[in-house]
Amino acid sequence: MLAKGKVVFSALGTIAVIIGVIIAIMPEKEKEFSAGGITITLTTAFKEEPIPGYVLSCSSAQAAVSAYKETFNSIEKAGDSSDITLEEYAKFLMEMAEIRSTVRELEGFTTFEFTEIDNGDSFTYLVVVLKSHDAFWFIEYLCETSNISRLRPQFLEWSKTIRFN
Repeated sequence: MLAKGKVVFSALGTIAVIIGVIIAIMPEKEKEFSAGGITITLTTAFKEEPIPGYVLSCSSAQAAVSAYKETFNSIEKAGDSSDITLEEYAKFLMEMAEIRSTVRELEGFTTFEFTEIDNGDSFTYLVVVLKSHDAFWFIEYLCETSNISRLRPQFLEWSKTIRFN
């Protein structure tokens, strides 16, 4: 009788391990987030967390995503031209924020990256610059610097889901 009990517990333990592995490797479900004229598809791991000044902000345990919209009208009211390229706009953003970086094309997107230290922790931002019919947008993806190589491809995949309403 005791041996049967050990076999049952062993089988239940094996089943629990198999279920745990399946859950760990299953992809998270996609979830759309929309606000202020932009929609992006992330995963259910993300929750909206508003940040003042940003149109849309979401975060998960691994990353954060924020979208900022600068209308052509506001650019022109400030005395600047909205008739510029995405690369020129990216350089303008870096200059205004005093960021030292290089504009790069990644998978068809105009991007730049920079790293900041906060209380001894290192975070890297991947910024994707986009243009809609009425505005420039910059999408900031943020993660711990140690995770950027792993998450950069996912950030670019999420960028491919962006739609302007």
